[in-house]
Amino acid sequence: QLCLNGLFVALALNAWHIDVHQVGTIGAEHGLFAQFCVRLGMLISSGNFLKAMTLWGSLFIQSPKAALGLQPRYQQVGFVTGFPLTPCGANWLNPMKWVYAVVLLPYIIPLWIAQNILYIMMCVGSGLWCVTCGPCKECLGCLKWVFVACGPCK
Repeated sequence: QLCLNGLFVALALNAWHIDVHQVGTIGAEHGLFAQFCVRLGMLISSGNFLKAMTLWGSLFIQSPKAALGLQPRYQQVGFVTGFPLTPCGANWLNPMKWVYAVVLLPYIIPLWIAQNILYIMMCVGSGLWCVTCGPCKECLGCLKWVFVACGPCK
């Protein structure tokens, strides 16, 4: 099972590399909005997008926090699913599945933004980054984990 999961992670990394290369080839001659729309379309039409939707959907089913409303005893990232901070942090999640979920996380972020765009626009439009409402708190936790704490490297 470890070899099979490793193969899926390698295939996802390969597709991720190809997607980054293709997104980087879009020129600036059409304006920022056109670039954004084309890049978002390329991201959503990627093969990894469907895999990410499936995997993160299964995390909602398996997670004790999301499914049963229990508080986990392990350190979590701050998502709704109670995603563990380390690969071996939770008994319910296979470490290779954790790695696979981290590799596919960039494909889920635009979907999360699309679901919470009204809350984000209200917070940004008012000039305040409210860290108290649910979507802003989750977004801030995700950004801290990815950029400040260097994800799983800390």
